[in-house]
Amino acid sequence: METNNNIKNELEKFIFNLNKLSSRERRLYHYRSTINLTNGLLSLNNSETELFKRYILEYFTSVKSINGLITLETSLSLYKNYLLPVGQYLIKKKEFRTRLDIVKYILSGILFDCILLYFFNFCFTTPLFILIGFIKIRKKIKKKQFFSINW
Repeated sequence: METNNNIKNELEKFIFNLNKLSSRERRLYHYRSTINLTNGLLSLNNSETELFKRYILEYFTSVKSINGLITLETSLSLYKNYLLPVGQYLIKKKEFRTRLDIVKYILSGILFDCILLYFFNFCFTTPLFILIGFIKIRKKIKKKQFFSINW
């Protein structure tokens, strides 16, 4: 319970400090992803999440220790070390989505369209899977169950 309160306090400080920055600068801190991942972790109360809650707290500590604007290399390193493991856990436990999913839908849509074109000799293609992918991603963004690098 104490960990949850610490995370909530750190998240509030994180939001307050980064609201002063431009949208482009906030992306380097993975602003919206961090908020969604943190809230997703806080909604789970089991012993498995303790490791990932420590990752989030370490991420907040690392961000605080940076003076000035974060570099792209540091941003990617922080994402890989702290946010990505949390996101992968939430993909399994809370059905979070990432931007990579849309690539899967695009590729499967192109493949499906080619199969339709080949077998049924259509003069047009139907981007069905691409549309389904965009709809699923939008729903997850609205539910705040989405994370991605620089998002």
